Amino acid sequence: MLDEALFAILFDAALGVLQWLLIARFILGIFLPEDSRLRGMGLIRRITNPVIGLASIITHHYIINRVRPLYVGFLVLIIRFYILPTTFGYDIEGLAQLSIEAFVLALIAMI
Repeated sequence: MLDEALFAILFDAALGVLQWLLIARFILGIFLPEDSRLRGMGLIRRITNPVIGLASIITHHYIINRVRPLYVGFLVLIIRFYILPTTFGYDIEGLAQLSIEAFVLALIAMI
């Protein structure tokens, strides 16, 4: 039981980091050119490109390339909010109860 709960938390945390990296890529893509040499942007691109490529199977082709990270990030949020709790059998009443978001809110509350 503990192993399953730990796996659920770690899997949700990994998807949460991926989701926020996709959102960060979209936001940075607004202000930076696509081929930016910014060190952080290159790292984000290397991490998110395979996910965006994998999601291109279900991504609509009329969505422009600059918006695709936001679209895929939204798909990851749907997986985290609806599919993971159903699969692992835990309840979520709001977005603040997801693992990464709850951790960030706890850090903010400590300040």
